[in-house]
Parts: sequence; structure tokens; C-alpha cells
Amino acid sequence: MASSISKINFATDFPQINKIYEVAIAEYSLTIKSVDQSSDRLQLGVCIQILKSVYNHLTSLKLLLESCYIESGGAVATSLWEKSILLQFLLIDKEPRVNNYVTHDTFKKLPWHVKEMIKGIVETEVIPAGKSQNDMIDFFYLQYSYLCAIKHGNPYTLTYLNRLTDDENFFQPSPAISPVDKDIIGFIFIVSNTTLIKTLKSFSKHLCLAEQHDRLILLDKEITKSMKEIKLNMPQIIKTSPNDFRKEFRDYLEELDKKYIS
Repeated sequence: MASSISKINFATDFPQINKIYEVAIAEYSLTIKSVDQSSDRLQLGVCIQILKSVYNHLTSLKLLLESCYIESGGAVATSLWEKSILLQFLLIDKEPRVNNYVTHDTFKKLPWHVKEMIKGIVETEVIPAGKSQNDMIDFFYLQYSYLCAIKHGNPYTLTYLNRLTDDENFFQPSPAISPVDKDIIGFIFIVSNTTLIKTLKSFSKHLCLAEQHDRLILLDKEITKSMKEIKLNMPQIIKTSPNDFRKEFRDYLEELDKKYIS
């Protein structure tokens, strides 16, 4: 069996994803610099704080994944994803939603459920040919569910990610991972990087000068196109059943499996 891995170098191990990361970091800076200073102070202040949180999550996530902390990385990536969805949802109807957000008094919950926010975002987007609005909502939630399985320790996931490698001592646990699991790190990182890009695009549409939003629209399309060239061989780290999905969406996933995987 191949030796376990304890360090990742994104520049050499995942060069295409690393380039997306570098672009995302640069675009964050450009987006902040292009903020429309005439925007409402409360709305701008709340939204820019959440955007900053998404950015900080991404930079800290990179450090965790470089040391092969998959579970910790999954937790941070889930939080990053949640903050992004919240911000995109607030931006669609800033005044009432920001006011609701800053005045709500349930300290453990947001005023809206995740699925409600996802639905609100998808309803404002152009649906790609061949996909339905429900498919897009399910895709969003499937991505979120995968990250949550890592964060919350789904029993199968927890057991899988904590299995021993040949050169690991259970009583001296290290973040060493099997080479088979390396692409889980790539998956978490690319999802998080593209999430920041989409968050910047949404933020710039509502709170920045038009030039930056136009740049990000083109950039998002280029990155989406380039992702088709990134091949990740993901191991199965979760177990599910057909009952977890709408029949139509399950059939759609099976078609994708036949087309791209089988």
C-alpha cells in the first residue's frame, strides 16, 4: 500500500485549482476597491462583513487542507458555503432582508432556512438549458449535504475518514491521509474557491461599480468552462438511499453518472 500523505502543495498537486484560488484572492481585493461608496451604510456594512468572513474562511481553509485536515477543512468549507448563501440571499432584496437579519433575536438560527435561501437565489438566476429550477435547488443542496456530512461526522463518513493507514499509530493520530483520499481535498477546495467567485459576482452586482461586476461575469464563465478539464477521482465517503432524492432528480443524477463516470 502506498505511504500516507501528510502535506499538500496546491501549486503542484492541484495546479488548476490553485490558479482559481489565486484569481479568487485577487478579485476579492479588486471587488473591495470598487465598492460604491454611496451605498446605504447599514446594507454595505453588513454585506461587506459577511463577504470578509467568506474570504477569511477560504484563506484559513487552505492552511487546513495543506496539512490534510479533511474533517476540519470540511467544517470550515461548510461555514463558508453557508455565509455565501446568506449573503447572496440578502443582496437580492437588501433593505428588508438586512433589517430582518440585524434585528432577529434567535441567536442559534437565521430568520430563513437554508433551503428557503437556496430557492430564493435560484429563482433569480437563468436556468441552464436541460435543467429545471428544482434540479438547480437540489444540486445546491446536494453540495451542501456533502460538506455537512464531513462537518457533522455522518457515521459512515467519520469511520471512513478516520481509518488507519499502514504507517499510522492509532494512539498517536496524525492528519495523514491515504492517497485514495487526496482528491477529497481538491473537491473541498474547488467548491470553496468557486463559491467565493460567485459571492463576489453577486456582491459586485448590488454594491460595486459596474465594471467590476462585468469582469466577474466573464471570469465566472471562464472558470466554469475550465472546470471541465479538472478531473477528480472522488472516493465514496457517504452512504445514502434513493429516498433522499426526488425521483426526477435521482434519474437525472443517474444519467450524469452514465455520461461522465460509468
